Amino acid sequence: KWSKTPMLWTRGRGASVETFGQNIAYKFFPAAYVIGLKRLSTLFSILWGGMLWEEPDFKRRFLSALIMVAGAILILVKG
Repeated sequence: KWSKTPMLWTRGRGASVETFGQNIAYKFFPAAYVIGLKRLSTLFSILWGGMLWEEPDFKRRFLSALIMVAGAILILVKG
């Protein structure tokens, strides 16, 4: 359990940088674009949880995330 503590710190730092970048992006881009890109982070979080912590229902969560990513791509393409 405690052997993964350094990974948690790394994840926490990454999340802080992500949130900071997202807030900066809101100043320069429409919110729909920023939120669309933010949905990509969900995909990476699911991959991270499935590979490192072997969370349950990985396939269902991953498929759901892919649907969200498809929606984000549609927002970016169709504007």
